[in-house]
Amino acid sequence: MKIWTAAALALMAAACSRPVETIEIEEATPEVFGANAADENLLHGQMTIRLTEKLASVVEANTAEDGMVNVSRVAALSEENVGIKITGMTRLFKGEPRFEERKRRDGLHLWYKVEFDEAAPLTKAAAGFSKADGIDIVELNPKIYIV
Repeated sequence: MKIWTAAALALMAAACSRPVETIEIEEATPEVFGANAADENLLHGQMTIRLTEKLASVVEANTAEDGMVNVSRVAALSEENVGIKITGMTRLFKGEPRFEERKRRDGLHLWYKVEFDEAAPLTKAAAGFSKADGIDIVELNPKIYIV
């Protein structure tokens, strides 16, 4: 019995002594979720984006009381930077001001719904938003079917 215990301990020690592999982290590039979905299953003219804290503070400073963002005053979201004209932009997670601290702590204040011309190709819009400074994640919105 002592031999088996000693052998088991030796195997566990050998398994734990492997060298740690290092992973090099490349410069962050925004992820595009839904890019592999069929075009007919996606909503055209809108997508969801997550901003960085820095861009979110600029966007919040240019948000009207009705929740609409004055995109013309945010240089990072201009047509020249994004490659597409934004027709509307609102915060995705709205709600009671009493929950604002919790939403900020969980990062929900960084998510925005962006609207643009429905005729614009989603691939062009996604590529433009993913290249823009201050955008972490781009999500193409799927159509929801009631079955």
